[in-house]
Amino acid sequence: MARHVRRPKQQRSEQTLARILAAAEALLYERGAVDIPVRDICERAETSPSSFYARFPDKSALLHSLLDRLCERVFDRIDALRAPLPGEDFAGFVKRAIETLQLLFRRERRLDQALGLAAESDEKLLARRRWLDSQIKARAFAVATERFPELDWKRIEERVEDGLPIIAAAFRGGVEAPGDLGLEDTSAQQKVVRDLSALILRFAEGED
Repeated sequence: MARHVRRPKQQRSEQTLARILAAAEALLYERGAVDIPVRDICERAETSPSSFYARFPDKSALLHSLLDRLCERVFDRIDALRAPLPGEDFAGFVKRAIETLQLLFRRERRLDQALGLAAESDEKLLARRRWLDSQIKARAFAVATERFPELDWKRIEERVEDGLPIIAAAFRGGVEAPGDLGLEDTSAQQKVVRDLSALILRFAEGED
C-alpha cells in the first residue's frame, strides 16, 4: 500500500479503503477530471467524509495512491512478460511488450490523463509520477535482461535512453490514438505496435 495512506489495521477498514479507491477511480474515469468533491467519492464508496480523512490527509494523498495503484498494474503486466512464448526472439518480445502496455494504457487512459493534469499543479505528485515512470522503465529492462542475457544490455540501454523522448512520444501518440487511429480499429492498433516495435529496435540495435 502506498505510503500516502494511513493503513487500516482491521479487515473492515481495509474494505472501506478499497471502496474509496475504487470509487475515486470510477469517478475519474467517468468525469476525466481531478476536481471531484470528496463527498461524491464518499457517496459512491458508501462511506463518510470522516472515514475518508481517517485514511487520507487530503485529496492529493488520494491521487498519489491512485497513481501507485496504476503503476502496480503496469508492473504486473511487465512481470508477466517473464514467461517466454515458444520461439520468441528479442524482436518478438519487444512486440509483445508494446502490445501489452498499449492495451493497458488505452484502458487506463482517462485515469492516466487525469493524474497527469493533477501533476501539473502538484509538484510532489509530478515528482512521484516521474519517479514511477523511471521505475517502469527499469522494470522493463530488468525483465528483458533476464529473458535475453546474451545481449549487450549496457549498450542497448544507452541507445534506448538516447531515443527515449522519441519513443515516449510515439508511445503516447499510440495510446491517445490521434487522427485516424481509432481505439476500436484493430488494424490501426497493429500498425502502432509495428511502428513502435521497429522504432525501439532501431535504437536498441544502434541503427541510424
